[in-house]
Amino acid sequence: MKAYADLSIQLLGGLCILVGGANVRIDQPRLQRLLVYLLLHRRHPRPRQQIAFTLWPDTNDGQALKNLRTLLTRLRHMLPDLDQYVETTPYALQWRQDAPCQLDVVAFEAACAEGMQADRRQQAEIASTAYARAAQLYTGDLTPGWYDEWLVPERERLRQMFLDALERLTVLWADQGDHRAALGYAQQLQRADPLHEAAYRQLMQLHLELDDRAAALRVYHTCATTLRNELGVDPAPATQALYLQVLTVDEEVAAPAGQVAAPSISATTPVAAALVGRQAEWEALTRAWQATTAGRAHLVLISGEAGIGKTRLAEELLAWVERQGTPVALARGYAGGSLAYAPVTEWLRSAGLRQNVQQLEGIWRSETARLLPELLSEHPDLPAPSPMTEAWQRQRFFQALSRAVLGAAPDKGDAMRPLLLLLDDAQWCDRETLDWLHYLLQTNANLPLLVLATVRTEEVDKDHPLNSLQLAVMRDDLLHEVALTPLNAAETAALAGDLLGKPLTTLQAVQLFQDTEGNPLFAVEMVRAGMGASETGRGGETGSPGVEDAALALPPKVSAVIRRRLALLSSGAHGLAQIAAVIGREFTFAMLACTSGQDESTVVQGLDELWRRRLVREQGANAYDFSHDKIRAVAYAELSPVRRRALHLHVAEATAALYADNLDAVSAQVAAHYALAGQSQAAIRYYRQAAAASRSVFAHCDACVYLERALDLLSTLPEPISRRTLAALLQEQLGDLCAILARHDDARTYYFAALADTPDAERFNRARLHRKIGKILENEQRPHDLVAAQYRAAADLLGAPDPLASSTWWEEWCQLQLEQLLLLYWWGRTDDLAALMAYAQPLIEQHGTPLQCASLFNNLARQLTLHNRFTPSDTVLTYARAALERASQVAGPESCAAYQFAVGFNLLWNGALAEAVDVLDVALDTAVATDDLMLQARCLTYLGITHRLRQDTATTTACARRGLAVAEKANMQEYVGANCANLAWAALKADDLSEAERLLQRAVTTWRQHARPYPFYWQALLPLISLAMTRDALGEAVAYAQTLVDSHQQKLADPIEPLLLNAIATWQTQDVAGARQSFTDAVGHAVAFGYL
Repeated sequence: MKAYADLSIQLLGGLCILVGGANVRIDQPRLQRLLVYLLLHRRHPRPRQQIAFTLWPDTNDGQALKNLRTLLTRLRHMLPDLDQYVETTPYALQWRQDAPCQLDVVAFEAACAEGMQADRRQQAEIASTAYARAAQLYTGDLTPGWYDEWLVPERERLRQMFLDALERLTVLWADQGDHRAALGYAQQLQRADPLHEAAYRQLMQLHLELDDRAAALRVYHTCATTLRNELGVDPAPATQALYLQVLTVDEEVAAPAGQVAAPSISATTPVAAALVGRQAEWEALTRAWQATTAGRAHLVLISGEAGIGKTRLAEELLAWVERQGTPVALARGYAGGSLAYAPVTEWLRSAGLRQNVQQLEGIWRSETARLLPELLSEHPDLPAPSPMTEAWQRQRFFQALSRAVLGAAPDKGDAMRPLLLLLDDAQWCDRETLDWLHYLLQTNANLPLLVLATVRTEEVDKDHPLNSLQLAVMRDDLLHEVALTPLNAAETAALAGDLLGKPLTTLQAVQLFQDTEGNPLFAVEMVRAGMGASETGRGGETGSPGVEDAALALPPKVSAVIRRRLALLSSGAHGLAQIAAVIGREFTFAMLACTSGQDESTVVQGLDELWRRRLVREQGANAYDFSHDKIRAVAYAELSPVRRRALHLHVAEATAALYADNLDAVSAQVAAHYALAGQSQAAIRYYRQAAAASRSVFAHCDACVYLERALDLLSTLPEPISRRTLAALLQEQLGDLCAILARHDDARTYYFAALADTPDAERFNRARLHRKIGKILENEQRPHDLVAAQYRAAADLLGAPDPLASSTWWEEWCQLQLEQLLLLYWWGRTDDLAALMAYAQPLIEQHGTPLQCASLFNNLARQLTLHNRFTPSDTVLTYARAALERASQVAGPESCAAYQFAVGFNLLWNGALAEAVDVLDVALDTAVATDDLMLQARCLTYLGITHRLRQDTATTTACARRGLAVAEKANMQEYVGANCANLAWAALKADDLSEAERLLQRAVTTWRQHARPYPFYWQALLPLISLAMTRDALGEAVAYAQTLVDSHQQKLADPIEPLLLNAIATWQTQDVAGARQSFTDAVGHAVAFGYL
């Protein structure tokens, strides 16, 4: 390194050293601390003995000084011109005041000093500029995560300077009349110091100045809850006075009739129930967090029935971690689902991750804008993300989300601050978020990341995607599970006593446990409703048939006490509770106001009453939600059917209006509300939009759900003709999605249904559906004639080729020929394949799309491969490479994946094993990214064979196990057998003969159950011949050999096949010794070639 005029060191937010913009990493903690110590004590020389004692307090002076000399040597290796930066004497060390280095702490202190000096001179503009620069430089606390005694006071000093700067910025901008700018700094101050009550008052006052009473009320609610939960106190009188001003607008406006007037704040601030009876579970969570901070990612699942206390326990850990200065983020799932990645979006919008999102650059910020469209308006020069049509885009999207969540530290090689992500009600989480979480945990297993999820066990069936995530992270040893059970009688009584402020009597305790069976939610609700009070609800409003299952599942007494709590509300607040219940998820003030049509004052007071009655609580940055989903269910169950439909319509219209600029994000919610309002046509339109939005991010399962809901609504449309046309379209789209997901039965069903709804006159559309049905039957490995019949039907409907036909017609005709060529290849019909190729090739070359021409090259490769019995061929490989090259010119990686597989497949049989692995790995990554199960099965199977031929037992086993699971899921029996054979080979290598024999027999049985010939029986039959020879069972060996020399089987490397033919011939002439010798020689050559 040369002299470092371009050396830059960042201490705020974490240690980062840049030389010429390039990161310099220091892995040794003691070396990091020496450097930071010198930088923070740069004003005066520090005795070597003092530094040594500070860094090694438990070591004798001589050894500590020796350690210090060693560290200085290492620091000199990192900075060869160390003398330019550190003045060293035999007795002391000091970071040079004139060192050519930029230090963020120095710049921050200078900006603060400039601001204070300008403040004293009443130069408001200069002070604002300086303080703003200081706030921008403060990217986080001083080296967070370090707790050395010499560092903590300095961290607190700098942090207080930052808070003071924010406070002054708020005042300066407010004094200048720019309340919007002041609001931004006040919000930053409140996030930085959530226990600073004056900051809440500033925020409330600024919101009032901006005529936003709802936001001011939300700030007060957050303030009161935070102070009560963290300090056990209520807001100060000054804050309460401002709160009353928010409620009453001004002194001349009285509360509406029936509204609870200006309450005693100390009596109405919600109090969280104590954490009772969860000591063992709490210790398990803290151990998991300690393991996380040590540098290991974890997924912790808190499971149990509804109301058992999962959220309460999770939020306790969240608050405990947040008090340590660690960033946290909370997201929730909601019954009924939402668009893909909704929880990720909620995390990214949280205060804990705001800084990471703001620091994104370039393509990563653009990709994140898919979920946070506001980034595009905040950064006008940011290019909008392109439509997500290719698999590699999904991979990049996942990477961008990981960067947004984890920040830049891991990518720069820096130590990452620990992070806690809480996902509440994970049983309602979308599949795509769970897929991304698997990616996040798998690719960042050695980072301090804890994903904490709560899940209702009764709502997770065997097919729930959460099970796949659990299995995947369990294999990586990243999973911890904490199961919650009901409280015992003593714990239930203790919980109730804490809420009441006095112990329960014995009779009360017995009755409460009998009524609640130890469920904490039920106990809390009964206490809050008043134990022993009347259990009747609101007169005449007991709900109606068809209420939510959640309300029906509540014990009658608990349901009654919740109804009683709702009955005590004023009419305005009760109406808002019903609207909130219909919304069905978190809600904002704007949503309540827009749906209810009430004026701001009425909504403010009603929402405040719901909060004071502990029926709702703050959620996220600016929203509210019910304290528990069961309260929502009871409120919803009270509504009559007519009232429900009306409210669902209002909510649908309000949601569409409020999110008009980003309807994709809420289209599924809007559709569901229109459906429940009986507005089927609008619901179908929005469900189709939701499906398109889901498919654009490869959320195929979600897209299926939305299209199925649209299809279910068709019967309610008034016009049968339009119903039939739309049904055909929806069913074909569902068939396409199910085909991608390898749900062959469902795809076939939908295609046949679409065909039934397509009029006979629409010959082209019917031909396309016949082709798709044939393709599904082919993928299901149905008999050749059954598949061919569908293709013939398609050909008959299309008619003979016409040079004047449209390009659309020619594209469909060419695709049909390509599907027929592939069918003939699978069935090994060499002559028919050659004849069809001779007929179709010139027409496809003339009229086909570029991608179809690429597919033609692949079929030429297949034809020659089949003719040569899968023996090495440079010509075949040339065709396969040409197909990939052509495809790459006109299509993205997703479409090219099948062509990459074909190249890897032919490289394998050409003996280029290392290159085959590289190419197949790329194809596999794409298949995984796009949920293409069929391509995954093929890639994993042939990767397993490739590693087997390379004699790599461990990798073969890993590929085979994974391939077997995917092949079974996709019902691809050929590959089930192939992976069993590869596992058997590994078992043989481990001398587990019984397991090997079992797997080999399963492979052969699986292959023989299907009429379509599988050409690689050698995977199982060569090992079986070897095992038969060890038992001298020559008859068995002959039977296996007769299968291997069949013309449909791959020709084995010379001289193996001639030896097998000779063994068969000599056996038939009863020359047992000759047959034995031929088999022995064949097995020996099979070992030499890597088959065994």
